[in-house]
Order: sequence, then structure tokens, then C-alpha cells
Amino acid sequence: PSPMLQTSPDGFATLTPGSPVALAGWGHDPEDGDAACDELVWSIGLGHDAHTHPLVTLTGCDASFVPELGDHADVAAGELLFYAIELSYTDHGGPGGEAPLTARQGIRVDLAH
Repeated sequence: PSPMLQTSPDGFATLTPGSPVALAGWGHDPEDGDAACDELVWSIGLGHDAHTHPLVTLTGCDASFVPELGDHADVAAGELLFYAIELSYTDHGGPGGEAPLTARQGIRVDLAH
């Protein structure tokens, strides 16, 4: 399987807290064909330092979220905050009872603060 995450023309150069972000993507599998939108799963996390905190999971070909700083609103201006956006798709398994496979595509986008 292969999910494809479509970004905005500027590639989500930077996200601004409080400004909605529209996501679009699709999935395809050579055996199953195009994925149904309800089979696409978006995982959104807020990151700092070298790790992320999961925030929300969404489904669909199109989804949206509003970036917020949450508990990190008091982060020093020099500290890097970012969002990790991942799209995953799990196929229906292969011929002969092969187990389903999950593929992921993700991007990291810096957060203006």
C-alpha cells in the first residue's frame, strides 16, 4: 500500500497557532486499488526537542485541524516547536491470506511562535 499526503503550494512552510490547516491525501494498493477515504488515518502531534506528543487522530481523504500551543504556550522564543503530520493506510491483505500491511507518509512542519 502507499499513502500520498498532498501539501499546500508552499509545502506548509510554517504553521501559525490558531490558523486552520487543511489536509488532503489518498491511498492506493496494487491489489486493492484506491483506498476508501475512511481507511486513511491522519496522526497529528506537537513536537519539541527530539520528540512529539500525540494530539489528535483524524480519518478521511480530507481533514483539518487548528494548530495550538497547548501546554507549550510558555516555551521560550528560541525553542523549536513543530507539528508531525502522518498519513497511514492499511491494505486488505494479500492473496492466500497474507496479513494486511500498513504504509505511512509523514512530514514535519515548524510552528511559528
